[in-house]
Amino acid sequence: MHRLSAPNVIILIGLIISGQLLFSCSDKEPDSDPSLKLSFSSDTIIFDTVFTTIGSYTQTLKVYNYNSSKLLIKKIALKGDATSFSINIDGQSVSSASDVEIEAKDSIYIFMKVTIDPVNQNLPLIVTDQIEFETNGNLQHVDLVAWGQDAYYHTPDHFPSNFPDYSVIQGDVTWANDKPHVVYGYLVVDSAAKLTIPSGTKTYFHNGGLLMVYKDGALQVNGTVDEPVLFRNDRQDAFYRDLP
Repeated sequence: MHRLSAPNVIILIGLIISGQLLFSCSDKEPDSDPSLKLSFSSDTIIFDTVFTTIGSYTQTLKVYNYNSSKLLIKKIALKGDATSFSINIDGQSVSSASDVEIEAKDSIYIFMKVTIDPVNQNLPLIVTDQIEFETNGNLQHVDLVAWGQDAYYHTPDHFPSNFPDYSVIQGDVTWANDKPHVVYGYLVVDSAAKLTIPSGTKTYFHNGGLLMVYKDGALQVNGTVDEPVLFRNDRQDAFYRDLP
């Protein structure tokens, strides 16, 4: 008869106990106690100025289960029917999701973006919605707020193979300053043409955008101390806000 040595007995018992713990943890049902609620990294997600038709940067919301038992979120959904916001839950771009489980002391991520339709108005507008969470009969909400701004868009209409895409300003042109100007690609002031940018004009350049003056062309910028002319990138989130 073979006898088990002490180390073998300890290992065998350890494996049995570990297996029971693993089974009991993974098989445990979500707790339906209505006193258990979710917690959030923020109660309001704010998007700084978003230009119409241009999608925003991505914001992140973290949803926590600080409780000692698993929770089942019956539903996560955007409340607005014709919302400008979009959400990504567990890698899926959806407007709602059902039966999302969060283990005890664990969390999930939700990613959000916003795209605002043109409204043909000069003043900034506010777009709002909510993400609603239903857990154990509890309804909890996170507010979504975006500042939208209509703009004049300058987009390429020339697409050469050996030069960046560009558009051309010909003749004498004076920009309006009632809305921002957003430049895509290269914007070229042609030879013998002149672009005048009045005081108070805000000009934003999309990734790789550039304002170029061709030989014998002219650019006149009429900024003042009280009404400067702004040139900057079109990213409005905090990381990019102070970059040229």
